[in-house]
Amino acid sequence: MSQRLSDLISATDAVLKKLEAPLTDDDRRCHWREDAQAGWTQYIRDLRDSLQTLHREGKEWTAEAATRNRVWHIAHGLDSDGLHSGDRADSLIGLQRTLVGDFRD
Repeated sequence: MSQRLSDLISATDAVLKKLEAPLTDDDRRCHWREDAQAGWTQYIRDLRDSLQTLHREGKEWTAEAATRNRVWHIAHGLDSDGLHSGDRADSLIGLQRTLVGDFRD
């Protein structure tokens, strides 16, 4: 596995761990609800599966793969869900930056 792909899978695992944890009072103050938690958790699981598929196929993470997995729109999706702040949103935004960092000018 390429080091880059390994790092992305690790970053995704860290976000999944945070998303899978029970919602706290702080999360609820930041407008997280169980349905949003479930939706974002599933999205990150699907993304992780996609990263693992790239690994199995001997491929690399590319801008095309990022587009196919909609990672360019994580911040917009959070905003649309009213999830502007808090540890969970910060983790997802950080993951987005990690995933698209190589493709920015």
